Amino acid sequence: MTAKAKKKVKKKAGPNGRLVVEYVPIASLKPWAKNPRLNDETVDSIVKSIEKFGYTNPVLVRRADNRIIAGHTRVKALKQIGETVAPVIFMDIGKTDADLYALFDNKSTENTAWDPPKLSELLVDLKDIGADIEITGFSMDEITGYTGRFDVDGTGMPALSDGDKAPFQQMTFTLHDSQAEMVKEAVDKAKAAGPFIDSENENSNGNALARIVETYLGQG
Repeated sequence: MTAKAKKKVKKKAGPNGRLVVEYVPIASLKPWAKNPRLNDETVDSIVKSIEKFGYTNPVLVRRADNRIIAGHTRVKALKQIGETVAPVIFMDIGKTDADLYALFDNKSTENTAWDPPKLSELLVDLKDIGADIEITGFSMDEITGYTGRFDVDGTGMPALSDGDKAPFQQMTFTLHDSQAEMVKEAVDKAKAAGPFIDSENENSNGNALARIVETYLGQG
């Protein structure tokens, strides 16, 4: 690598190749006029995250014109809580590269899928200890779906990720909205029918579903 190339890398990454975070007035930052990402609905969840954990993710900004590349929603959240400065990492790139990186930054979050059994188990564990799981950004409908085991993406009957939970297994189903409502109503009624005295399962949803199935089989 030539001395000129080394100098260019240092300019982009900061001294000794390290990222440089600068605190700049929010009023000086310019939103990307062509931003195709809708983000207003997620501002409140980011505000909750900042209030609990502090601000942890600098905004990416094009140095030439102070245009926000990544972090529009974070900037809105900072404004909402009354902050006047934001931590920024400046990028020395052209307009086209700024557009490309902005699209990549948004799209990259969509290119990874959840592992439904692991996600469901984690949300249930957090819910059981009373954690504020809404701060994760999941809506209550999503949380209810995953912790209720009914509207996760179903691909059969995968084993629970934690081998210590054998001989239990998790069953996943894909249901239409109208079907999901019926299933949830049936489970609620099954729970209300009385305690599950003879069951080794501590999961009330699993016990309720088993009770429904037992009733059906008894009538078959």
